[in-house]
Amino acid sequence: MQHYPRVIIVGAGAAGIAAASRLVAKGIGNVTVLEAEDRIGGRIHTIRPEGDAIDLGAARCPSNSLAHQIVKDFGLLEAKRTGTALFHSKFGRASTQFVGTLFGRLSALHDLDKPKDVTWHQHFHQHYQSCVVDHFSDEPDRLLALDCMDFMKKTLAMTTGLFSLGSGGERLAAPPTTFGMVWKRGGFRVLLDVLMRSYPNRKHSLNVEDKIRLNSKVEHISWKGEEEIRLICSNGSVFVADYVIVTAPLGALKRQHCTLFSPQLSDRKRKAIELLKAEGVLKIPLHFPKKWWDDNDFFLAWGEDDLKCVGFNRGPQKNGHCWITSLVGFQINSENSKVLHALFAGELIPEIEQIEEEVLLDGVHFVTQRFCGDFADRPTKSERRVRCSAGRS
Repeated sequence: MQHYPRVIIVGAGAAGIAAASRLVAKGIGNVTVLEAEDRIGGRIHTIRPEGDAIDLGAARCPSNSLAHQIVKDFGLLEAKRTGTALFHSKFGRASTQFVGTLFGRLSALHDLDKPKDVTWHQHFHQHYQSCVVDHFSDEPDRLLALDCMDFMKKTLAMTTGLFSLGSGGERLAAPPTTFGMVWKRGGFRVLLDVLMRSYPNRKHSLNVEDKIRLNSKVEHISWKGEEEIRLICSNGSVFVADYVIVTAPLGALKRQHCTLFSPQLSDRKRKAIELLKAEGVLKIPLHFPKKWWDDNDFFLAWGEDDLKCVGFNRGPQKNGHCWITSLVGFQINSENSKVLHALFAGELIPEIEQIEEEVLLDGVHFVTQRFCGDFADRPTKSERRVRCSAGRS
């Protein structure tokens, strides 16, 4: 009689769903997926409050990503037809040519070889002039690029999953080459359906969702010196397995790996976890009474002189900077024309997640009117989820 191994997968994000789907497709059906939250998806979190999809987590699909490779033959994506604008707190709207060059130099700055004994913060400041500013020939553009240093630093941190360019020598993930693909319908959640073969035809579904246990946060894994691997969940449930695949978010793994595994992982694996730095990003969808923006994503750069004199004093501050200076831009929503996705970067992200709704809406309104003009309407509500401050990054 053939023995089918018992496999437990920790985490029902995209990686966990992909692992479970691959095992089931290969005939290994004794699979259980343990998910800490009350839904699947992890960073993929699509809601439909008014019928149209709004992605609270991952939204755009870079054309060089694995997700794009998985779904590209299903006709689910289309090229983003919008451009990208940049508004500066002192100099106003930048030219299209300036914006293209500025973002191009962001990737170039990331790709520079960084000595191991130099922090990313030091590396950024040492090379910003030569790698970014010196690539502009006109003096006004050079001054503007120089005054966009804070914006560039926050954007580099945001695109690589960090609150800030920290004091350590950690490796940074590469920023995406392009966010040029958007979902036609259904949002990022469709990727999970493709992985589970529920799309395009549910008749071919692998029924992976039947193998998922929600609200089952794994707190301890005893994995060596025993015939069986034992997993203990925060709700008191105990599971045994022959194999365990851990797909927990990197941020959670960094915080918990010393207590999660017994015995601890090897020195090589622990060092690999600690060298990769990931803290989280914050994107908050906002509803507006009407569309007041043009068909472009738009970013906001605070000049150095304006960072500490913003004129808004409600909500958290750090090092003399108000939380609204962490708002670096907006992405339009491909399915709902009255929704903008506010993008935040910086060390105040955990505090911004907890801001009272009225303070958040008033702060966003203050910023959009300052950068874009008095015609910018106040948002009516936000769609928020808590990840960074709850330790789920």
